[in-house]
Order: sequence, then structure tokens, then C-alpha cells
Amino acid sequence: MLMRSGKIIQKNVDPAMPVSQLNTNPGDQLYIPPLTGLFDRNPWLFATLVQSAVTITIAIVTIKSVH
Repeated sequence: MLMRSGKIIQKNVDPAMPVSQLNTNPGDQLYIPPLTGLFDRNPWLFATLVQSAVTITIAIVTIKSVH
């Protein structure tokens, strides 16, 4: 969100918008909330878990089909 003199000027600023297009004035503040979720902070964790589950599933199916 964009704040000016302690007041919210623009809420929900588009993250893809360049700062140069925000019409800021000297002293304006741009607040970016921190990432709070486990997967927000560690996006690789989800991919690793899914990949591991797929690998284990394929191994189990392969072992069962051999026997």
C-alpha cells in the first residue's frame, strides 16, 4: 500500500506496476507486507514434497508390477 502523511493513498498496489508509475511524492511510504505462510517463505519445499511423493509412488508401483 502507498501511504502519504500517515494516510493510505492507494491500497492493494499491483505488484507488477513499476514504482515510477505510482505518482509518489517525497516522503511517501510504500508498505509491503511480509510473507507469512510456510510455503510463501519456502516455495521449494512444496515442490520437493510433491516430487518425493511421485518418486515413492512410482517405485512402489514398479516393485509391485515386478513381483
